[in-house]
Amino acid sequence: MITPPYYYDAQIKRVLTQFMAIFAGFQVKIGAGGANEQLITVPIVHGNKDRVVGAILSDNTQNKLLRLPTMAAHLRGITPDPTIRKGIGVERTSMYSETGQAFPDNIKAVVQKMPVPYRGTFEVSIYTSNLDQRWQILEQILMIFNPSIQIQTSDGMFDMASLKIVELIDIQYEDNYPINTSRRVLVTTLTFTMPVYISSPTDLRTDIIHRINVRIGMIPTSTPFTDNEAVKAALDAEGIQYETWFDLDKVTLPPE
Repeated sequence: MITPPYYYDAQIKRVLTQFMAIFAGFQVKIGAGGANEQLITVPIVHGNKDRVVGAILSDNTQNKLLRLPTMAAHLRGITPDPTIRKGIGVERTSMYSETGQAFPDNIKAVVQKMPVPYRGTFEVSIYTSNLDQRWQILEQILMIFNPSIQIQTSDGMFDMASLKIVELIDIQYEDNYPINTSRRVLVTTLTFTMPVYISSPTDLRTDIIHRINVRIGMIPTSTPFTDNEAVKAALDAEGIQYETWFDLDKVTLPPE
């Protein structure tokens, strides 16, 4: 049986973590003034806006892990972005020599396929109990984005997608006054977009495509594709376990 190899590099998770790092460390001033004033750090967690609000209003179980003010971020969606695509199947070859190695005998080549570009939509929700906290956090964030910033997400020598532009595209206000509770939660949601590049090892991707072509090519062209039984017989003759990919009995083939 020919099966694609498993490969996972946590690339989307890593992009989300890097995005959240932009908003780590912001502070607000609390207290009535004078000696009572102090700065507290606003934590940022990963979570959907409605779920975080629900956790805050319910005191997040008996442990009370969330307090106000706080921030939450999540990846709302991801779509292909042809505007930043640099060709399909394009490869880049980079030459390098390790420190201390003889030149030119120890020159090495790195062949990379261009990463597949997507556009991610991210949301950052700011949860506060009063307007003053909202304005403090919002002003600190807005002075950074004008309306975008450029970040470096990797210092890898051959990383073709290490530089990314994070752009602020929308700001929304929402005030929650839940029934049967005196607790007030002000929610300020900022929406951002950022490129998300998905890279794969060149040899692995080539091997996967090759295996797909082999699976398709194993069925002789003389096979009558309007006959389900003939297609299954051709697959059986080649030893292909097609049941693990699809149920051929449920496939309706079009007439020739």
